[in-house]
Amino acid sequence: MVTRLINYCYLFLFVLAFLASCAREKPAELFHVSGSELPRRVAIMPFSNHSQSEQAGPIVRKMFYNFFSSLNYVDVEPSEVDDILRQAGIYDDIVKGRAVDIQQACQVLGADALIFGDVTTFGKIYAVLYSEVRAGMKARMLACPSGNPVWSYEHTSHIGEGGISISPLGLASTAAKVLLNLRQTIGMRVVSDLCMQMTSTIPNPPGITRTGPRIKVLVHNGANRLLVPGDRLKVVMVGEPGMSASWAISPGREGLRMEEKEPGVYVGVYQVQQGDRIMSGQVIGYLQGRDGGMSRWLDVLGPVTMAMPTVLPVRVKGQLVLDRHGSPYVIQDTLVVGSGDRLVIDPGVQVWVKGLGIVVMGSLSVTGSQAEPVRIKGQADSIWKGIIMDSPQGVAKLRYLAVSGAERGIAAKDAVILLDHCILSGNTWGIVIDESNATITASVISQSAKTGISLRNAKAVITGSAMVENASGGVLVKASEVEIHQSDIFNNGKWNLKVMDSDSRVDARQNWWGISGPGLNGLGIEGPVKVQPVLKASSRSAFKTSK
Repeated sequence: MVTRLINYCYLFLFVLAFLASCAREKPAELFHVSGSELPRRVAIMPFSNHSQSEQAGPIVRKMFYNFFSSLNYVDVEPSEVDDILRQAGIYDDIVKGRAVDIQQACQVLGADALIFGDVTTFGKIYAVLYSEVRAGMKARMLACPSGNPVWSYEHTSHIGEGGISISPLGLASTAAKVLLNLRQTIGMRVVSDLCMQMTSTIPNPPGITRTGPRIKVLVHNGANRLLVPGDRLKVVMVGEPGMSASWAISPGREGLRMEEKEPGVYVGVYQVQQGDRIMSGQVIGYLQGRDGGMSRWLDVLGPVTMAMPTVLPVRVKGQLVLDRHGSPYVIQDTLVVGSGDRLVIDPGVQVWVKGLGIVVMGSLSVTGSQAEPVRIKGQADSIWKGIIMDSPQGVAKLRYLAVSGAERGIAAKDAVILLDHCILSGNTWGIVIDESNATITASVISQSAKTGISLRNAKAVITGSAMVENASGGVLVKASEVEIHQSDIFNNGKWNLKVMDSDSRVDARQNWWGISGPGLNGLGIEGPVKVQPVLKASSRSAFKTSK
């Protein structure tokens, strides 16, 4: 009976939250433009991102494009839009939400209208008694060259997790479901619901071209995997039955056939060949009707990497430099950097770990850049140990590094680590600092299955960073001296900052805790901490990282 009452309470609170969010929903704004006056050629601009996820902008934009392309507009493919905007020198301004010259953007794109989007929420939201996955955005269409509004809308979609198994977009296709795990499925469902609702409110002009058949979803098994010669990349697309389907890996492989295995379910397979080298391929699906009309679907699961990798040795002797010419690299077991030895990783390098990970007793230098970050990750179906610093002589200087899929993204024992503009996401523990010194700036530690940053007998200075969406907690401190300033520490599972003893000295003033009200209630802080004054809004500096 008690369990049943608790479940009822969970359900009641969830329904209240859902109804409250619905009550705040505003209808789409239309600005009295008749069908004949609607623009024809429309460019969807890069979306700015004010969510907690560093990848939210590109993902939501692709899904929005997928649904928008079914309307009777002539759309410009996002990659073409991006290339033109970069050449014109205004791409970064748009991504960061800065004001741009509408007339210039219209002219260089040759468009009749522009759509701007701002992702406001993306990812898991933790509450007291439940969690849910949420995606929200606001968007507007502006006419060219005047900049007058044609349409605007703000919407949020959310799904409670609660262990509920959700098929992709409510589809019954076994072929599609087997390629997705639960987390991908829920994420796709939320983003799809968001973009479907958003685009359904856009006024649709009279058709001037043949409308392509409807595509519902496209999935594949290549996200977060290194595909080597002999591996098979499998793609499933679900749409209208009886059509002609094909797919591509862009750039690199075009015009790949798909077979209709069951009504409306199209399957394609590509076996990786010797000589294939695609570092961040985009999977695209095409569905063509009998009248010649064609639809296109851009994959949102993640880029595809296929190549014969460079196998790294078990031990670094002297200095080893990993450059982009040898990328991708693979660690079959463990890569040990001995005392006095040095490992250097250049911009744009990918390192895939099939074994235990990297043990550093000497020095590690990662020199990524905003445009070309370094990525170290495990295969999608396995967990590796992480980057382990284990020596008094161990020094790690890490810049623009992304680490994922590890038990401990970075672990330091009696060492020195310097992190700048790094992203540690999707690890069991993000960063574990034990009897070490750490300086962390402008970095994001998120989506850890347990704790974002754990510090014991350590000294650490953390500035301009974000510790968000970690399942157990954001920052855990024991017997340490810690300074955290100008950072975002909120939306973590059980607590945002927990100090386990009275001997620690923690100065956490001038941070954003997710709420702007007076007092400390609701900040998710446990233990003795200096916290006032608090920031009244996000520092945002943590999200000026690589896309």
